[in-house]
Amino acid sequence: MKARQSQTRSRFSGTLRPTAVLSTISRCVRFIPTTQTHCNFPQFVLVFFAKLNTEIAVIHMKYRLATLTLSLAITSVSLVAADVDIGKLPPPSTKQGLTFAKDILPLFKASCLQCHGETRPRGDLRLDSLEATMKGGENGKVLVPGKSAQSSLVIAVAKLDKETAMPRQLRARPGEAPPPKINDFTAEEVGIIRAWIDQGAK
Repeated sequence: MKARQSQTRSRFSGTLRPTAVLSTISRCVRFIPTTQTHCNFPQFVLVFFAKLNTEIAVIHMKYRLATLTLSLAITSVSLVAADVDIGKLPPPSTKQGLTFAKDILPLFKASCLQCHGETRPRGDLRLDSLEATMKGGENGKVLVPGKSAQSSLVIAVAKLDKETAMPRQLRARPGEAPPPKINDFTAEEVGIIRAWIDQGAK
């Protein structure tokens, strides 16, 4: 019985905080026309609680919609992750002391900065500096320091997911010469990027 009461209080406090309750009551009072506030007390109470009940229903609906949206987002991420076979990733390099400036930037310059440089970066993702790489793009961060296998950047350069695979070959514009071919990352290079992330991405 005590556990049920505690659960009820927790659920109530999670959806209707004191500030929300006060705000709701305030809206209910403002909703009641001035002419009705001078009516008899029973009528005032009926109007007030009818509006209060509506406000509470709206709050619960917003809460349920927010929960549903979060659940769908988590499910979507899980489905994408399920389509990627992490076992196909090249193993991390055994090299130690890897840094962005010395080991990673040269790789990005060769294969990434045509699309993810300073000028009009695709997906708002820049890979021309450590700060920009750590920031990520319009879809969020692209790496998790210490966890290369969970970093979308690694999945992309290893081309395990067709939709996010990079680099992508640039198309020639009408009347222009074809752009130079962009080399894919080798297994060794992917391993270096993995080791760099696993070592803290510094």
